[in-house]
Amino acid sequence: MTLEQKLRDSRIGCGLSQEDLAGKVNVSRQTVSGWERGTVRPSADNLAALSEIFQIPVDALLKEDWVPPEEKGPAVQIVEVPVPRSIRWRLLVLAGTAILIVGIAIGALLFREPPEKVVLSSQLETEVLSPEELENAEYIELLPLE
Repeated sequence: MTLEQKLRDSRIGCGLSQEDLAGKVNVSRQTVSGWERGTVRPSADNLAALSEIFQIPVDALLKEDWVPPEEKGPAVQIVEVPVPRSIRWRLLVLAGTAILIVGIAIGALLFREPPEKVVLSSQLETEVLSPEELENAEYIELLPLE
């Protein structure tokens, strides 16, 4: 494929008119037409500008036997990052602590002693003991009032 054909095909492939391409390269539309007809050849500066616009190397424009290199996608490498042992250990300790706290809370709720019957002080009848009686008493039995 000749330079003229490559320029025309590349321009059309980019969706540009001759006037649009001329504006990007800073030349007249007639100059672009001359390039595509083969009556005029672009300068080195114009070739560099065309190369950037069309996203192809200058060699691709000038050499008729130029073959584009095989496109290779970006090399993607999947890397498995191991979790450091200290983080695993911390997670295990945290989970164990949470289970322990929940177990203690459940145990405290299930195995607590029922509250004793509350008696107001106004409902109590009192008996006054003298200090001698308290000293001599081995055991004092308090009975609920009915």
